Amino acid sequence: QTIIGLAIFCFGINFFVEPNHLYSGGILGLAQLLNRFINDLTNSNFYLTGIIYLLINIPLLITAYFAISKSFCARTIFTVALQTILLDIIPIPSAPLVSNLLTNVLIAGTLVGVGIAHILSATGSTGGTDIIGIILTNKYPGFSVGRFALGFNAIIFGISGLLYGVSTMIYSIMYSIIENY
Repeated sequence: QTIIGLAIFCFGINFFVEPNHLYSGGILGLAQLLNRFINDLTNSNFYLTGIIYLLINIPLLITAYFAISKSFCARTIFTVALQTILLDIIPIPSAPLVSNLLTNVLIAGTLVGVGIAHILSATGSTGGTDIIGIILTNKYPGFSVGRFALGFNAIIFGISGLLYGVSTMIYSIMYSIIENY
């Protein structure tokens, strides 16, 4: 179930999010922003999002091993590794498959949301903000993973809006809302 969920998730990202220059929330969104920043700086067009995502998750996974549980960490390592591979091998179309941006947002949100639902129903985690949120929830009573993710995502979407325009930010937020419901 995790493998099917990851395949759907990564297909949604690479076929509908990336070609439209939209951003996900969480660590994946951070990896997307860093990838675009690197490409803008070097005037290149490398797709490094999967690798950047993995590199950001390594210290989080080490922390999860000690602060959460070994079994959670093992499942998350599997998910993060497979997600990295799939993000790197599933091709990204050079142009959006559908010309209407709102339609792409709806398709992306639906596919990514279905993928995440499969992953979570198999007690998996895609790492990133899940790990940070769980650790903070365990340490501070009344704190929630959702509240942390919301704040982190606000930063990601705010940066995408500042750097790449309000339209990019708004459509990225819309995609994220659909993905989560």
